[in-house]
Amino acid sequence: MSTTTLLALPLAAEQIDESKITPGLTGFLLFALLGAALWLLIRSMNRHLGRVRFEEKADEAAQPKRPHGRATPGA
Repeated sequence: MSTTTLLALPLAAEQIDESKITPGLTGFLLFALLGAALWLLIRSMNRHLGRVRFEEKADEAAQPKRPHGRATPGA
């Protein structure tokens, strides 16, 4: 670095107003991209939850088997 650059750096740092620094176009584009990704993720989740069956089928192994001789017990 040259001596003029070293002398100009402190002057440039004093002129910057930190309250006026904004994320700019890059920050907006990244925020919009994250929002779009979130929207797609929620849409996909809703599709998958719509395909889920919440009623369980009766498991044949869990039910007691009736004897073959009678249709109802005690009759």
